[in-house]
Amino acid sequence: LIVGTDSHLHKLHYKFITVVCLYRVGKGGMFYRAISHAPREQFKGNQKGRMYYEAGISIETANWLVETTGYSPEIHLDVSPKHKGNFTSAFSDQLKGY
Repeated sequence: LIVGTDSHLHKLHYKFITVVCLYRVGKGGMFYRAISHAPREQFKGNQKGRMYYEAGISIETANWLVETTGYSPEIHLDVSPKHKGNFTSAFSDQLKGY
């Protein structure tokens, strides 16, 4: 059971797509998605805040799954490892701790 969220700028708002993937070894898998939106201005000049927002959506979804099903999902974060030197590398450890 895996949960992850990614975002994309679409005209005047950011589109956040959250996916829940249920993978059954040897039996395939299924996925479910939910889409939410936030105004572009909410994250203007604050990409780090948007990454935390993505992680927060995934955490809320994972908590709901635990409460509803009793299963604890893995949360996938859209960040680069610290050694890569990308924008998200600078705070990937913070997001993992979050």
